[in-house]
Amino acid sequence: MNPDKIVIRAIDRESGYIVSELYRTFKYKVTLTNPTTAEMIKYVNNSLLAAKIFFVNEVKICAKN
Repeated sequence: MNPDKIVIRAIDRESGYIVSELYRTFKYKVTLTNPTTAEMIKYVNNSLLAAKIFFVNEVKICAKN
């Protein structure tokens, strides 16, 4: 519920600007980008989160031994 960033995927600047205005009152960083870049951001963030979870699970397993 507390994102560090909000990524807005827009086909053109006008529609991106309209959507970004909805988030103007939030204190989070808003990034306006094209669809391809937005998808890459999504994949990279999900990969990072998966790696963090994997790492914590490995540390937990090693701590039991």
